[in-house]
Amino acid sequence: MKIQVTSLAILALLLSGVALGMPSEKELDDVKPVVEDLMKPDMDAMKLGKKSRSDVAKSAMELCAQAESPAAKMMLARNAFTLYMRDTDYASAEEALDALIAAVPDIPPSDLAEILERSLYFVSTKSAPSLRARLREAKDRAAAQSQIAKLQSQLEKDPDADSVNFRLAAAYVALGDWPHALPHFAKCGVPSVSKAAEMELALEKNDAAAPVAEAWWNAELPKRDAKIVPALHAHAAALYEKALPALSGLQKVQAERRIQEVAAVAEPEQPEPQHSTSRKSSAEAARFTGVKTVGHTVKQNKGVLSEFTPGSYALIDGDFIPGEAPFEIVVEFTMPEGYVEKACVMGSVGGKVNGIMPFFITKSALSAFMSASGSAWDIAPGTPTGIQLKPKETYRIRCAWDGKEYTWSEWRGGWVVVKRLQNKTPVFGGTKLQFGTCRGLRLPFNGTIDLNKCYIKVGGKLWWEGVKGAARAVR
Repeated sequence: MKIQVTSLAILALLLSGVALGMPSEKELDDVKPVVEDLMKPDMDAMKLGKKSRSDVAKSAMELCAQAESPAAKMMLARNAFTLYMRDTDYASAEEALDALIAAVPDIPPSDLAEILERSLYFVSTKSAPSLRARLREAKDRAAAQSQIAKLQSQLEKDPDADSVNFRLAAAYVALGDWPHALPHFAKCGVPSVSKAAEMELALEKNDAAAPVAEAWWNAELPKRDAKIVPALHAHAAALYEKALPALSGLQKVQAERRIQEVAAVAEPEQPEPQHSTSRKSSAEAARFTGVKTVGHTVKQNKGVLSEFTPGSYALIDGDFIPGEAPFEIVVEFTMPEGYVEKACVMGSVGGKVNGIMPFFITKSALSAFMSASGSAWDIAPGTPTGIQLKPKETYRIRCAWDGKEYTWSEWRGGWVVVKRLQNKTPVFGGTKLQFGTCRGLRLPFNGTIDLNKCYIKVGGKLWWEGVKGAARAVR
Protein backbone atom coordinates (compact mmCIF):
# COMPACT_ATOMS: atom_id res chain seq x y z
CA MET A 1 0.00 0.00 0.00
CA LYS A 2 1.37 3.42 -0.95
CA ILE A 3 2.12 5.60 2.03
CA GLN A 4 0.58 9.06 1.71
CA VAL A 5 2.65 11.90 3.17
CA THR A 6 0.28 14.68 4.14
CA SER A 7 2.06 16.33 7.04
CA LEU A 8 4.41 19.18 6.16
CA ALA A 9 5.48 19.20 9.79
CA ILE A 10 6.86 15.66 9.46
CA LEU A 11 8.74 16.61 6.29
CA ALA A 12 10.17 19.65 8.05
CA LEU A 13 11.35 17.42 10.90
CA LEU A 14 13.14 15.16 8.42
CA LEU A 15 14.93 17.96 6.61
CA SER A 16 15.63 20.36 9.47
CA GLY A 17 18.16 19.96 12.25
CA VAL A 18 17.26 19.07 15.80
CA ALA A 19 19.40 18.65 18.89
CA LEU A 20 21.90 15.82 18.78
CA GLY A 21 21.27 12.81 20.95
CA MET A 22 19.62 9.45 20.78
CA PRO A 23 16.31 9.94 18.93
CA SER A 24 13.19 9.11 20.90
CA GLU A 25 10.68 6.53 19.74
CA LYS A 26 8.31 9.38 18.86
CA GLU A 27 10.94 11.09 16.69
CA LEU A 28 11.61 7.82 14.86
CA ASP A 29 7.89 7.20 14.39
CA ASP A 30 7.43 10.72 13.04
CA VAL A 31 10.05 10.40 10.30
CA LYS A 32 9.28 6.78 9.40
CA PRO A 33 6.44 7.59 6.92
CA VAL A 34 8.61 10.08 5.05
CA VAL A 35 11.59 7.73 4.89
CA GLU A 36 9.42 4.85 3.68
CA ASP A 37 7.78 7.04 1.04
CA LEU A 38 11.13 8.30 -0.27
CA MET A 39 12.57 4.78 -0.35
CA LYS A 40 9.48 3.13 -1.89
CA PRO A 41 10.46 3.52 -5.60
CA ASP A 42 13.83 1.89 -4.94
CA MET A 43 12.33 -0.85 -2.79
CA ASP A 44 9.74 -1.63 -5.50
CA ALA A 45 12.48 -1.75 -8.15
CA MET A 46 14.47 -4.14 -5.95
CA LYS A 47 11.46 -6.47 -5.58
CA LEU A 48 11.10 -6.54 -9.37
CA GLY A 49 14.79 -7.37 -9.79
CA LYS A 50 15.57 -4.04 -11.44
CA LYS A 51 17.85 -2.89 -8.64
CA SER A 52 20.20 -4.74 -6.29
CA ARG A 53 20.20 -4.36 -2.53
CA SER A 54 23.42 -2.35 -2.83
CA ASP A 55 21.75 0.02 -5.33
CA VAL A 56 18.94 0.66 -2.86
CA ALA A 57 21.43 1.04 -0.03
CA LYS A 58 23.28 3.72 -2.02
CA SER A 59 20.03 5.63 -2.41
CA ALA A 60 19.45 5.40 1.32
CA MET A 61 22.94 6.77 1.98
CA GLU A 62 22.36 9.68 -0.41
CA LEU A 63 19.13 10.54 1.42
CA CYS A 64 20.98 10.16 4.73
CA ALA A 65 23.50 12.80 3.62
CA GLN A 66 20.67 15.22 2.76
CA ALA A 67 18.65 14.69 5.93
CA GLU A 68 19.59 16.72 9.00
CA SER A 69 17.56 15.23 11.85
CA PRO A 70 19.36 12.46 13.77
CA ALA A 71 16.21 10.32 13.63
CA ALA A 72 16.06 10.39 9.83
CA LYS A 73 19.80 9.87 9.44
CA MET A 74 19.74 6.96 11.87
CA MET A 75 16.84 5.24 10.11
CA LEU A 76 18.30 5.66 6.62
CA ALA A 77 21.82 4.63 7.62
CA ARG A 78 20.51 1.57 9.44
CA ASN A 79 18.44 0.59 6.39
CA ALA A 80 21.53 0.96 4.21
CA PHE A 81 23.59 -1.08 6.67
CA THR A 82 21.08 -3.93 6.62
CA LEU A 83 20.85 -3.95 2.82
CA TYR A 84 24.62 -3.91 2.37
CA MET A 85 24.99 -6.77 4.88
CA ARG A 86 22.41 -8.86 3.01
CA ASP A 87 24.32 -8.18 -0.21
CA THR A 88 27.59 -9.21 1.54
CA ASP A 89 29.12 -5.81 0.79
CA TYR A 90 30.75 -5.54 4.20
CA ALA A 91 33.00 -2.58 3.40
CA SER A 92 30.01 -0.43 2.38
CA ALA A 93 28.06 -1.76 5.37
CA GLU A 94 30.78 -0.42 7.64
CA GLU A 95 30.52 2.99 5.98
CA ALA A 96 26.77 2.97 6.61
CA LEU A 97 27.42 2.03 10.24
CA ASP A 98 29.85 4.93 10.55
CA ALA A 99 27.20 7.27 9.12
CA LEU A 100 24.74 6.00 11.73
CA ILE A 101 27.22 6.65 14.54
CA ALA A 102 28.07 10.09 13.14
CA ALA A 103 24.35 10.95 13.12
CA VAL A 104 23.80 9.63 16.65
CA PRO A 105 27.08 9.85 18.62
CA ASP A 106 25.21 9.01 21.83
CA ILE A 107 23.85 5.68 20.61
CA PRO A 108 24.17 3.25 23.55
CA PRO A 109 26.87 0.59 23.04
CA SER A 110 24.27 -2.08 23.85
CA ASP A 111 22.06 -0.86 20.96
CA LEU A 112 25.03 -0.79 18.60
CA ALA A 113 26.01 -4.31 19.66
CA GLU A 114 22.46 -5.50 19.01
CA ILE A 115 22.47 -4.01 15.48
CA LEU A 116 25.76 -5.70 14.68
CA GLU A 117 24.91 -9.01 16.29
CA ARG A 118 21.64 -9.37 14.39
CA SER A 119 23.30 -8.65 11.05
CA LEU A 120 26.27 -10.94 11.71
CA TYR A 121 24.21 -13.86 13.01
CA PHE A 122 23.84 -15.51 9.59
CA VAL A 123 27.28 -14.44 8.32
CA SER A 124 30.20 -16.86 8.19
CA THR A 125 32.52 -16.45 11.18
CA LYS A 126 35.40 -15.89 8.74
CA SER A 127 33.60 -13.03 6.99
CA ALA A 128 33.46 -9.34 7.93
CA PRO A 129 36.37 -9.41 10.46
CA SER A 130 36.32 -5.63 10.90
CA LEU A 131 32.62 -5.61 11.79
CA ARG A 132 33.13 -8.52 14.18
CA ALA A 133 35.90 -6.57 15.89
CA ARG A 134 33.51 -3.64 16.26
CA LEU A 135 30.89 -5.96 17.73
CA ARG A 136 33.38 -7.10 20.37
CA GLU A 137 34.26 -3.48 21.09
CA ALA A 138 30.58 -2.52 21.41
CA LYS A 139 29.97 -5.42 23.79
CA ASP A 140 32.99 -4.42 25.90
CA ARG A 141 31.73 -0.85 26.07
CA ALA A 142 28.23 -2.00 27.00
CA ALA A 143 29.68 -4.19 29.76
CA ALA A 144 31.78 -1.25 31.01
CA GLN A 145 28.73 1.01 31.18
CA SER A 146 26.83 -1.60 33.15
CA GLN A 147 29.77 -2.09 35.49
CA ILE A 148 30.19 1.64 36.17
CA ALA A 149 26.72 1.94 37.76
CA LYS A 150 27.42 -0.99 40.10
CA LEU A 151 30.89 0.23 41.07
CA GLN A 152 29.69 3.78 41.76
CA SER A 153 27.13 2.32 44.16
CA GLN A 154 29.88 0.38 45.95
CA LEU A 155 32.10 3.46 46.10
CA GLU A 156 29.42 5.45 47.91
CA LYS A 157 29.90 3.12 50.89
CA ASP A 158 33.70 3.31 50.82
CA PRO A 159 35.06 6.17 48.64
CA ASP A 160 38.69 5.17 49.22
CA ALA A 161 38.41 1.47 48.37
CA ASP A 162 41.48 0.81 46.21
CA SER A 163 40.15 -2.10 44.19
CA VAL A 164 36.81 -0.42 43.47
CA ASN A 165 38.53 2.78 42.34
CA PHE A 166 40.81 0.78 40.05
CA ARG A 167 37.97 -1.20 38.47
CA LEU A 168 35.89 1.95 38.04
CA ALA A 169 38.81 3.75 36.36
CA ALA A 170 39.36 0.74 34.08
CA ALA A 171 35.67 0.78 33.11
CA TYR A 172 35.90 4.46 32.19
CA VAL A 173 39.03 3.72 30.13
CA ALA A 174 37.08 1.07 28.21
CA LEU A 175 34.70 3.88 27.23
CA GLY A 176 37.59 6.17 26.33
CA ASP A 177 36.59 8.50 29.17
CA TRP A 178 39.94 9.43 30.70
CA PRO A 179 38.75 12.63 32.47
CA HIS A 180 36.50 10.47 34.67
CA ALA A 181 39.09 7.70 34.96
CA LEU A 182 41.95 9.87 36.28
CA PRO A 183 40.56 10.74 39.75
CA HIS A 184 39.85 7.05 40.40
CA PHE A 185 43.28 5.95 39.14
CA ALA A 186 44.79 8.49 41.56
CA LYS A 187 43.17 6.54 44.42
CA CYS A 188 43.57 3.01 43.03
CA GLY A 189 46.34 1.78 45.34
CA VAL A 190 48.80 0.90 42.53
CA PRO A 191 51.73 3.31 43.18
CA SER A 192 52.98 3.79 39.60
CA VAL A 193 49.44 4.23 38.24
CA SER A 194 48.41 6.63 41.02
CA LYS A 195 51.54 8.70 40.40
CA ALA A 196 50.87 8.94 36.66
CA ALA A 197 47.25 9.98 37.28
CA GLU A 198 48.27 12.62 39.83
CA MET A 199 50.85 14.02 37.39
CA GLU A 200 48.25 14.30 34.65
CA LEU A 201 45.67 15.91 36.93
CA ALA A 202 48.28 18.56 37.75
CA LEU A 203 49.26 19.05 34.09
CA GLU A 204 48.63 22.59 32.87
CA LYS A 205 50.25 22.74 29.41
CA ASN A 206 50.22 20.09 26.68
CA ASP A 207 53.84 20.82 25.69
CA ALA A 208 54.86 19.58 29.16
CA ALA A 209 53.06 16.25 28.74
CA ALA A 210 56.13 14.11 27.96
CA PRO A 211 56.93 13.18 31.61
CA VAL A 212 53.27 12.22 32.14
CA ALA A 213 53.34 10.09 29.01
CA GLU A 214 56.53 8.44 30.28
CA ALA A 215 54.85 7.68 33.60
CA TRP A 216 51.87 6.01 31.93
CA TRP A 217 54.11 4.06 29.55
CA ASN A 218 56.18 2.64 32.44
CA ALA A 219 53.31 2.07 34.87
CA GLU A 220 53.56 -1.37 36.49
CA LEU A 221 50.35 -3.35 37.00
CA PRO A 222 49.62 -6.64 38.74
CA LYS A 223 49.36 -9.55 36.29
CA ARG A 224 45.60 -9.80 36.80
CA ASP A 225 45.20 -6.25 35.44
CA ALA A 226 47.68 -6.53 32.56
CA LYS A 227 44.84 -6.48 30.00
CA ILE A 228 44.53 -2.69 30.33
CA VAL A 229 48.24 -2.05 29.61
CA PRO A 230 47.52 -1.46 25.85
CA ALA A 231 45.00 1.21 26.86
CA LEU A 232 47.59 2.90 29.10
CA HIS A 233 50.13 2.83 26.26
CA ALA A 234 47.57 4.27 23.83
CA HIS A 235 46.89 7.08 26.30
CA ALA A 236 50.62 7.67 26.68
CA ALA A 237 50.94 7.87 22.89
CA ALA A 238 48.21 10.53 22.78
CA LEU A 239 50.11 12.56 25.37
CA TYR A 240 53.36 12.12 23.44
CA GLU A 241 51.57 13.49 20.35
CA LYS A 242 50.67 16.64 22.29
CA ALA A 243 54.23 17.04 23.56
CA LEU A 244 56.04 16.36 20.24
CA PRO A 245 56.44 20.03 19.14
CA ALA A 246 58.39 20.73 22.35
CA LEU A 247 60.62 17.63 22.13
CA SER A 248 63.98 17.22 20.41
CA GLY A 249 66.86 14.78 20.10
CA LEU A 250 66.58 11.26 21.44
CA GLN A 251 63.57 12.12 23.57
CA LYS A 252 61.65 13.01 20.41
CA VAL A 253 62.86 9.84 18.66
CA GLN A 254 61.68 7.74 21.62
CA ALA A 255 58.27 9.47 21.65
CA GLU A 256 57.80 8.95 17.89
CA ARG A 257 58.73 5.27 18.16
CA ARG A 258 56.26 4.70 20.96
CA ILE A 259 53.53 6.46 18.99
CA GLN A 260 54.30 4.21 16.01
CA GLU A 261 54.33 1.12 18.25
CA VAL A 262 50.82 1.89 19.51
CA ALA A 263 49.60 2.55 15.95
CA ALA A 264 50.98 -0.80 14.82
CA VAL A 265 49.10 -2.62 17.59
CA ALA A 266 45.86 -0.71 16.92
CA GLU A 267 45.95 -1.47 13.18
CA PRO A 268 47.72 -4.82 12.74
CA GLU A 269 48.80 -5.86 9.28
CA GLN A 270 46.11 -7.84 7.49
CA PRO A 271 47.00 -11.43 6.60
CA GLU A 272 47.47 -12.09 2.91
CA PRO A 273 44.25 -13.46 1.38
CA GLN A 274 44.21 -17.03 0.12
CA HIS A 275 43.32 -17.51 -3.54
CA SER A 276 42.43 -20.58 -5.53
CA THR A 277 44.60 -19.55 -8.48
CA SER A 278 48.36 -19.27 -8.46
CA ARG A 279 48.38 -15.77 -9.97
CA LYS A 280 48.15 -12.91 -7.47
CA SER A 281 48.05 -9.28 -8.43
CA SER A 282 49.67 -6.73 -6.14
CA ALA A 283 46.20 -5.37 -5.42
CA GLU A 284 45.29 -8.73 -3.87
CA ALA A 285 48.50 -9.28 -1.94
CA ALA A 286 49.76 -5.88 -0.82
CA ARG A 287 48.91 -3.31 1.79
CA PHE A 288 51.02 -0.21 2.19
CA THR A 289 51.27 2.52 4.77
CA GLY A 290 52.56 5.96 3.92
CA VAL A 291 54.18 7.11 0.70
CA LYS A 292 57.65 7.68 -0.72
CA THR A 293 58.37 11.36 -1.37
CA VAL A 294 60.25 12.13 -4.59
CA GLY A 295 62.02 15.45 -5.08
CA HIS A 296 63.60 17.88 -2.66
CA THR A 297 60.62 20.07 -1.79
CA VAL A 298 57.84 17.69 -0.79
CA LYS A 299 57.20 17.87 2.93
CA GLN A 300 55.30 15.37 5.08
CA ASN A 301 54.33 16.57 8.55
CA LYS A 302 52.28 14.10 10.59
CA GLY A 303 50.84 12.61 7.42
CA VAL A 304 50.09 15.93 5.70
CA LEU A 305 51.85 16.47 2.35
CA SER A 306 52.72 19.93 1.06
CA GLU A 307 55.09 22.01 -1.11
CA PHE A 308 54.88 20.09 -4.38
CA THR A 309 56.75 21.44 -7.40
CA PRO A 310 57.14 20.16 -10.98
CA GLY A 311 59.06 16.90 -10.75
CA SER A 312 58.32 16.35 -7.06
CA TYR A 313 55.57 14.06 -5.84
CA ALA A 314 54.63 11.42 -3.27
CA LEU A 315 54.53 7.89 -4.67
CA ILE A 316 52.42 4.97 -3.46
CA ASP A 317 54.84 2.06 -3.37
CA GLY A 318 52.84 -0.54 -5.29
CA ASP A 319 51.13 -1.24 -8.61
CA PHE A 320 47.44 -0.37 -8.76
CA ILE A 321 45.93 -3.40 -10.52
CA PRO A 322 42.28 -3.91 -9.55
CA GLY A 323 41.52 -5.72 -12.82
CA GLU A 324 37.77 -6.37 -12.85
CA ALA A 325 37.33 -5.88 -9.09
CA PRO A 326 35.40 -2.84 -7.84
CA PHE A 327 37.64 -0.17 -6.35
CA GLU A 328 37.33 2.93 -4.20
CA ILE A 329 39.86 5.77 -3.86
CA VAL A 330 39.39 8.36 -1.11
CA VAL A 331 41.52 11.53 -0.95
CA GLU A 332 41.28 14.51 1.39
CA PHE A 333 42.97 17.73 0.29
CA THR A 334 42.92 21.43 1.16
CA MET A 335 42.98 24.02 -1.57
CA PRO A 336 45.74 26.64 -1.57
CA GLU A 337 45.00 30.27 -0.93
CA GLY A 338 45.46 31.31 -4.56
CA TYR A 339 43.69 30.42 -7.81
CA VAL A 340 44.50 27.04 -9.37
CA GLU A 341 44.49 26.92 -13.18
CA LYS A 342 45.59 23.29 -13.50
CA ALA A 343 46.85 20.78 -10.95
CA CYS A 344 46.81 17.08 -10.21
CA VAL A 345 45.99 16.08 -6.64
CA MET A 346 46.37 12.37 -7.39
CA GLY A 347 47.07 10.45 -10.55
CA SER A 348 49.52 8.77 -12.87
CA VAL A 349 50.19 8.59 -16.57
CA GLY A 350 52.29 5.66 -17.63
CA GLY A 351 52.35 2.03 -18.57
CA LYS A 352 50.75 0.38 -21.57
CA VAL A 353 47.52 -0.57 -19.84
CA ASN A 354 46.01 2.59 -18.46
CA GLY A 355 46.36 6.00 -16.89
CA ILE A 356 44.33 7.56 -14.12
CA MET A 357 43.88 11.07 -12.75
CA PRO A 358 40.73 10.80 -10.62
CA PHE A 359 41.42 14.11 -8.83
CA PHE A 360 42.45 16.76 -11.35
CA ILE A 361 41.79 20.49 -11.07
CA THR A 362 41.02 22.78 -14.03
CA LYS A 363 40.18 26.41 -13.28
CA SER A 364 39.42 25.51 -9.63
CA ALA A 365 36.88 22.87 -10.65
CA LEU A 366 37.37 19.16 -10.01
CA SER A 367 37.48 16.85 -13.02
CA ALA A 368 38.64 13.33 -13.75
CA PHE A 369 40.68 11.54 -16.41
CA MET A 370 40.54 7.75 -16.56
CA SER A 371 41.83 5.43 -19.26
CA ALA A 372 42.02 1.67 -19.67
CA SER A 373 43.46 1.73 -23.19
CA GLY A 374 46.73 3.50 -22.59
CA SER A 375 46.25 5.64 -25.68
CA ALA A 376 43.19 7.76 -24.97
CA TRP A 377 41.12 8.87 -22.00
CA ASP A 378 38.35 6.49 -23.02
CA ILE A 379 36.47 6.34 -19.70
CA ALA A 380 36.61 9.87 -18.32
CA PRO A 381 38.25 12.30 -20.77
CA GLY A 382 38.49 15.30 -18.48
CA THR A 383 34.96 14.74 -17.19
CA PRO A 384 33.81 17.60 -14.88
CA THR A 385 32.51 16.35 -11.54
CA GLY A 386 30.49 19.46 -10.77
CA ILE A 387 32.53 20.42 -7.69
CA GLN A 388 33.69 24.04 -7.71
CA LEU A 389 36.66 24.33 -5.36
CA LYS A 390 37.22 27.31 -3.06
CA PRO A 391 40.52 28.68 -1.69
CA LYS A 392 41.61 27.31 1.72
CA GLU A 393 38.64 24.89 1.82
CA THR A 394 39.10 21.18 2.64
CA TYR A 395 37.49 18.48 0.47
CA ARG A 396 37.19 14.72 0.90
CA ILE A 397 36.43 13.10 -2.46
CA ARG A 398 35.79 9.49 -3.41
CA CYS A 399 36.21 7.98 -6.87
CA ALA A 400 34.68 4.50 -7.13
CA TRP A 401 33.81 1.86 -9.70
CA ASP A 402 31.28 -0.79 -8.67
CA GLY A 403 31.47 -2.91 -11.83
CA LYS A 404 28.67 -0.99 -13.54
CA GLU A 405 29.50 2.67 -13.30
CA TYR A 406 32.07 5.17 -12.08
CA THR A 407 31.00 7.66 -9.42
CA TRP A 408 32.63 10.65 -7.79
CA SER A 409 31.29 11.55 -4.34
CA GLU A 410 31.93 14.33 -1.84
CA TRP A 411 31.84 13.87 1.93
CA ARG A 412 29.18 16.07 3.53
CA GLY A 413 28.65 14.16 6.75
CA GLY A 414 27.96 11.21 4.43
CA TRP A 415 28.94 10.44 0.84
CA VAL A 416 26.96 12.47 -1.71
CA VAL A 417 27.33 11.43 -5.35
CA VAL A 418 28.21 14.42 -7.52
CA LYS A 419 28.89 12.61 -10.82
CA ARG A 420 27.96 9.27 -12.35
CA LEU A 421 29.51 7.80 -15.47
CA GLN A 422 28.52 4.51 -17.08
CA ASN A 423 31.42 2.12 -17.44
CA LYS A 424 32.82 1.60 -20.92
CA THR A 425 35.80 -0.67 -20.22
CA PRO A 426 35.43 -3.45 -17.63
CA VAL A 427 39.11 -4.16 -16.88
CA PHE A 428 41.22 -1.50 -15.21
CA GLY A 429 44.78 -1.77 -13.96
CA GLY A 430 48.50 -1.45 -14.36
CA THR A 431 49.73 1.90 -13.07
CA LYS A 432 51.62 3.63 -10.29
CA LEU A 433 49.67 6.22 -8.32
CA GLN A 434 51.10 9.38 -6.83
CA PHE A 435 50.07 12.58 -5.08
CA GLY A 436 50.79 16.19 -5.92
CA THR A 437 52.16 15.94 -9.46
CA CYS A 438 50.99 13.70 -12.26
CA ARG A 439 54.03 11.90 -13.66
CA GLY A 440 54.56 12.97 -17.27
CA LEU A 441 52.36 16.10 -17.11
CA ARG A 442 54.29 18.01 -14.44
CA LEU A 443 51.25 19.83 -13.09
CA PRO A 444 51.86 20.28 -9.34
CA PHE A 445 49.18 20.77 -6.70
CA ASN A 446 50.30 23.50 -4.30
CA GLY A 447 47.72 22.85 -1.58
CA THR A 448 47.98 20.12 1.08
CA ILE A 449 46.95 16.45 1.06
CA ASP A 450 46.06 14.75 4.34
CA LEU A 451 47.15 11.11 4.26
CA ASN A 452 45.36 10.57 7.56
CA LYS A 453 42.14 10.50 5.51
CA CYS A 454 43.34 8.86 2.27
CA TYR A 455 42.93 5.20 1.37
CA ILE A 456 42.22 2.76 -1.48
CA LYS A 457 40.05 -0.35 -1.38
CA VAL A 458 40.03 -3.05 -4.05
CA GLY A 459 37.31 -5.67 -4.08
CA GLY A 460 35.97 -4.28 -0.80
CA LYS A 461 39.31 -4.85 0.98
CA LEU A 462 41.82 -2.26 2.09
CA TRP A 463 44.69 -2.23 -0.41
CA TRP A 464 46.50 0.93 0.68
CA GLU A 465 46.07 3.62 3.30
CA GLY A 466 48.12 6.75 3.74
CA VAL A 467 48.49 6.43 7.50
CA LYS A 468 47.60 3.41 9.60
CA GLY A 469 44.01 3.86 10.67
CA ALA A 470 43.20 6.25 7.81
CA ALA A 471 40.32 4.13 6.54
CA ARG A 472 38.78 4.04 10.02
CA ALA A 473 39.32 7.78 10.43
CA VAL A 474 36.98 8.62 7.57
CA ARG A 475 33.50 9.30 8.94
